[in-house]
Amino acid sequence: IERDQELVIEILRQGQASGEFDIDDLVSTAEAVRNATVKFCMPLFMHMYPLEEFERMANEVVQLLLKGLIKHK
Repeated sequence: IERDQELVIEILRQGQASGEFDIDDLVSTAEAVRNATVKFCMPLFMHMYPLEEFERMANEVVQLLLKGLIKHK
């Protein structure tokens, strides 16, 4: 969990440094991203949905996260 958190923080930090993301608190944002995506990292959940539906849900969560993180001009 700690390694995942560090990886998400680093991705967010790079997005912040490049000017793509607008983030006030990297740590809490990374935690929120992990909470939103944990369903897609757990094998238990993967078998609860047909593959197409699972992929659709994962794509929708990623799009929602990116829209929320992208710096608005």
